[in-house]
Amino acid sequence: MARGLARTAGIQWRYSVLAVGGAFVLFLPLVLTDPDFGDLTFLALALSISLGLLATTAIASRRTRVSLLSALVAFVATSSLLFHYNTLDRTTDVRSTIRWLARSHFYKRTLLAQPAPTDGSLRHIEWQGTGFGGNDTVWYLVYDPTDAMAPEVRRRDSGKFTGIPCQVHRARQLEPHWYWVGYYTNTAWNDCGAS
Repeated sequence: MARGLARTAGIQWRYSVLAVGGAFVLFLPLVLTDPDFGDLTFLALALSISLGLLATTAIASRRTRVSLLSALVAFVATSSLLFHYNTLDRTTDVRSTIRWLARSHFYKRTLLAQPAPTDGSLRHIEWQGTGFGGNDTVWYLVYDPTDAMAPEVRRRDSGKFTGIPCQVHRARQLEPHWYWVGYYTNTAWNDCGAS
């Protein structure tokens, strides 16, 4: 009897662990893509997987039903927490770190192919953007060959920085000479708007 309960609990544990792992795998595109597109993709896939697990649970045998139901609860709980975390401001740090680790060679090559600005600002490309209904927010990848921004970014993460024409909402150093800066909503590189 005890052995049968242990075996059932083991199945539940395995399915739940797979469900939690699946939620994290599903979270990767959300982190690696444009926030607007990633959010919709994540929600659509999470809903599809949840409905599939629910349908499978309904037709499964009594013994398997408990395992699948626990996996469904684990998946929905993990997906909800990850999605909620993604809506917080600090997610930009996670998203940017993962994107930088995965594709820094591409971004470096793309940015360094741009001509050096003649207005004294730093070389940059659009790193990430989000928005809806005319309220756009843009983050830029910035190359600072002298690393003059490094001491400023260590002291504070917002305000006016050397080589950046407008005030920024947030700035982070990815590695020496490479930064991302998040502008305020409705602000572009050379159009500081109301900020």
